[in-house]
Amino acid sequence: MGQIFIAALKEETPNLKDFHYSGVGKINATIKIMELISKFQPNEIINYGTAGSTKQNLSGLVECTKFVQRDMDATGLGFEKYQTPFDK
Repeated sequence: MGQIFIAALKEETPNLKDFHYSGVGKINATIKIMELISKFQPNEIINYGTAGSTKQNLSGLVECTKFVQRDMDATGLGFEKYQTPFDK
């Protein structure tokens, strides 16, 4: 299989076909994607869904180039808040 399309919820892909659904959250997405990789060995995985942004007036598909882990707090290990340890 060449490509796999995944989204958290069916409601995010109205009228689109051939999607897999993981449920909400990074852990659910990781588990489902690992299952799909094991089963289909795809060349590419396209994650379609919604995410927050501080920019107004965004619409359509947006290619993300920077991610902020707003639930990441490793300050006790000497990292900045929202910084994923050892991630550039």
